[in-house]
Amino acid sequence: MQSAELMRTLDEKFIADPAAYAAMRPVGTIIVEGAPLRTPEGELDRDAVRAVVARAVALFPPARQRLREMPLGLTTPAWVAAEPDLDYHLRFHDEPTEAELAALLGGALNGELALDRPLWSILAAPLSDGDVAIILQLHHALGDGLFGLRFVDALTANDPVDASVIPEAEELSSPRTALGIWRIAFREWRSAHPGLGAQWREYWRKPVVRRVRRTGGRLLRSRRFARAVPAPARRHAIRVLDYAEAKAAARDAGASIHDLLVTAALEAVGELLGDPQPALLVPISRRAGTGGEQRNHISMIRVAASSDREDLVASVAEQVATGVAGEAPALPARPDWPGYASFLPWRPRPRWFGAGAVRSVSLWPVLAPDDRLGVFGSLHNGRFSIAVATESGLDADALLERVHERLLTPRGAVAVGTPAEAIREAS
Repeated sequence: MQSAELMRTLDEKFIADPAAYAAMRPVGTIIVEGAPLRTPEGELDRDAVRAVVARAVALFPPARQRLREMPLGLTTPAWVAAEPDLDYHLRFHDEPTEAELAALLGGALNGELALDRPLWSILAAPLSDGDVAIILQLHHALGDGLFGLRFVDALTANDPVDASVIPEAEELSSPRTALGIWRIAFREWRSAHPGLGAQWREYWRKPVVRRVRRTGGRLLRSRRFARAVPAPARRHAIRVLDYAEAKAAARDAGASIHDLLVTAALEAVGELLGDPQPALLVPISRRAGTGGEQRNHISMIRVAASSDREDLVASVAEQVATGVAGEAPALPARPDWPGYASFLPWRPRPRWFGAGAVRSVSLWPVLAPDDRLGVFGSLHNGRFSIAVATESGLDADALLERVHERLLTPRGAVAVGTPAEAIREAS
């Protein structure tokens, strides 16, 4: 059966201009036990990595789709079937130096994503301690962090697997013509809005002027993208900790690990930027009560610091709870936040990348062109990672150090160390 999916209008902002397109790229870093992914000579076994990626692509249909512009810009682009060329999407890097390790782990070395191909790439690199880094980068147009974890699910398994045995992939097929795509899209839209009254209200919900502007923007997109815009320079830092330490600190503070991390990020940002009452954005998933198939389905709430540490933890928890309930105030027209903070747990049990055990999985903050910094916490199998990204003029290591201290220092916890040592200790 043929299928096609028109891009959601809200998702189109991620490809609206070259600057947004270059910046908005979620990254997940998987550190894997190295021996099963190395040759007898100790080199990275590229064929073994390729087999795991080919298996994942078969299991994850969105990895086999690309965007197709519609004639005259009358609708958003459509997601259509497109088998990826692994020679393009799977890339390899030599063992990184200590100086480039954080940038590699943060996705800065993954390379470009072509708008006329599936919007993802994977970079594999051997590490100095023998392990292997698998850096998955996808475009925000394809999906947010939660959606991207479905790709990580496909790349990994509950037990060691023979990746050379590729499961039968779900057949994807799309109409060849725009008219065929529109026919399918209209049928699905009509099904989602039964009755002429509902369809009339949905269509006229968006002002005509806005529709015209969006159409004009689509017509100009090819011209805007004629000259590539490089991704903005970012600095990266990461630390991987024993989750038991973070969990104990959260318990002592009477808060969830999410709320404690946001609190620590607020304090760290305030110290780094010299702001006595900083504010950050916090993403809230809106997938509850839905089928969970949305590529991007989050909203942002503003969380601001109060005057002292004891009140701040409770204040953050209250603000986040208000946001989850959908009762947070609208974001102010003039932003007063430098970025955002988030926490996302992944599978609590061990996972394997092919025959190699997964040591850790870390998600990185995605900085919009006007963001200055981001803090992202991740959890997998007892390992809690804190990843930060900043604009080039800020010290990512200093921000990470402050977040870690504010998160764990009340218990006298000792930092694992530098990014390289953090990854090494995670094993």
